Amino acid sequence: MPIWARVRTRKALRGMSSVVVVLLGIAFANPAAAKEARSDAMRSPLSNYMLMCQGCHSPKGAGLRDQVPAFRDEVSKFLSINGGREYLIQVPGVSKSPLSDQATADLMNWLFFQFDATHVPDNFEPYTEEEVAQLRKSSISNATQIREYLLSNKIPVTRNEQTYLSP
Repeated sequence: MPIWARVRTRKALRGMSSVVVVLLGIAFANPAAAKEARSDAMRSPLSNYMLMCQGCHSPKGAGLRDQVPAFRDEVSKFLSINGGREYLIQVPGVSKSPLSDQATADLMNWLFFQFDATHVPDNFEPYTEEEVAQLRKSSISNATQIREYLLSNKIPVTRNEQTYLSP
């Protein structure tokens, strides 16, 4: 490589490193601006799924056999089971997530149609911020046992009936 190309490359690298230092300085000098930027990036349900769920449930909602439940072709079935709708918000991964109640409602509503639109009931009512806030007040610790119970009994939901699962 000719000497002039090496000099030009070094100058470009120094210039790029200066830009990175300035950007990092802004982020550390103004944490509120950095937090707002993170919030903006997390506003879409897809972004929230990628950041909060797909690490365990996988990008395609397949889960991990015998460890993490699959969403694909499964998750919307809970909407037709008495206690299932509540269960989905009260599992620890959802009830204790750092997402706001509204972001959680949006994520869950997106999740049903993204991974299991076939099983979404005709009378499906999307989660609301208020419903999520109420359901999050009681998290469950025995999620696997409750899941197995709900799926084995499959007691259908009757109109306007909600069951708040106890921990």
